[in-house]
Amino acid sequence: MVEVANMWSLLLLPLLALLQIPGAWCWNHQERVLLRDIQAITLYADRYTNARRSAPVPQLKCIGGSAGCHTMVPQVVQCHNRGWDGFDVQWECKVDMDNSYRFGKVEVSCEGFDYPEDPYVLRGSCGLEYTLELTEEGRKRSQDGYRSGGFGSGYFQSNSNSWDTKTNGSSAIVLIVIVIIAYGVYKLFLSGPSVQEHPRPDEYGYDFQSQTRASAPPPPGFKSDFTDPHLCKIFGASKSFSSGYGTSHSNQGPGFWTGLGTGGVLGYLFGNRRAQPYQAPYFNTWTGPSNSDSMHQNYRPPQSSGVRTASGFGGTKRR
Repeated sequence: MVEVANMWSLLLLPLLALLQIPGAWCWNHQERVLLRDIQAITLYADRYTNARRSAPVPQLKCIGGSAGCHTMVPQVVQCHNRGWDGFDVQWECKVDMDNSYRFGKVEVSCEGFDYPEDPYVLRGSCGLEYTLELTEEGRKRSQDGYRSGGFGSGYFQSNSNSWDTKTNGSSAIVLIVIVIIAYGVYKLFLSGPSVQEHPRPDEYGYDFQSQTRASAPPPPGFKSDFTDPHLCKIFGASKSFSSGYGTSHSNQGPGFWTGLGTGGVLGYLFGNRRAQPYQAPYFNTWTGPSNSDSMHQNYRPPQSSGVRTASGFGGTKRR
């Protein structure tokens, strides 16, 4: 009995294996499609293809062109099989597109089922690669927008040049002001006396020369003008106080009142500049940042003449 059971097991195992083959063949048959039999494919911008041997790819992929890949992004494209040219399937792809743009090169890419050149492809593995070109109307709009500083790259070039010029001019003005302030500070506080005068007695006949020899020098970095007894008398100091800080030097350069006046003028200029009202720029998709008054008065963005169904023609490549 054991021998009979083993014999039946040996006979049933191959039969069970044969029963599984049609199921696997049916699954492969559903996913395996002859490329020439595909009549139409509909492709979407936000979807990927099916994949079996390789990685999925976008169903719609822009690969360049004179219009660039970001000026107009088609959302849905439908491609129709227009026949066999002896080498591969030829396609016509259609999409609703602005009159400024057109398809350039189009090519349907499909994944071969077992190898790249397999006439059978994986179902749902086809995608479209295309270039986007400018029409005559698109080139005219581009040139008009460039002259107005408002279409594509023309905006960035023209506005960046004007901004660079304004920035360079402002930097030069600020640099000049800083140099003037630095020179005034140097002359006011740090420069030494330029002319020495002979000591002379004051109105009471007191000679400060002897007092100068006994007094200590001014602190480092400060001009002797600030310890001059005459300066002390100007500000109301007593004679007994000023005689202890006498000096025989005087400076004929800019003094305290000159520096004070210069600082007042510079403060007024900077304050007046900050007090001017600021007009915030706004961003327009055609012209970029600009002041609203000049925008509305001087420039009107070019208008499109409409939308039409654009077609592109191309072949097939395998991957």
